[in-house]
Amino acid sequence: RGAGDGEVRAVFGGAEKRITSQNLENLQVTAIFGGVELDLTEARLAGEKATLNVTVVFGGAQMKVPPTWTVSVETTTPLAGEVRSERRQPAPGEATGELVIAGTVAFGGVTVE
Repeated sequence: RGAGDGEVRAVFGGAEKRITSQNLENLQVTAIFGGVELDLTEARLAGEKATLNVTVVFGGAQMKVPPTWTVSVETTTPLAGEVRSERRQPAPGEATGELVIAGTVAFGGVTVE
């Protein structure tokens, strides 16, 4: 695991976390019957791409990302849930990296701001 790796977990509760890693590669977010609020606005990617692995079951995850990151969603088909982005992608030439959101969403949701 790289220096930016970690995990944020909320099971039957809530968790708020600000990630300030300047070497983010991989992050696990788990929300089971709970909610996670994740702030990545002060983080920097280790390379051109980082992966956010989500497991959301009967819960939710809300995350804020820097405006210069492109966000791609590669989750499995949400089962009675959704993955929604409420932000604009950076203009061509302004992107500083890509955050890939992968994993599973069932009876819950993930929102990216």
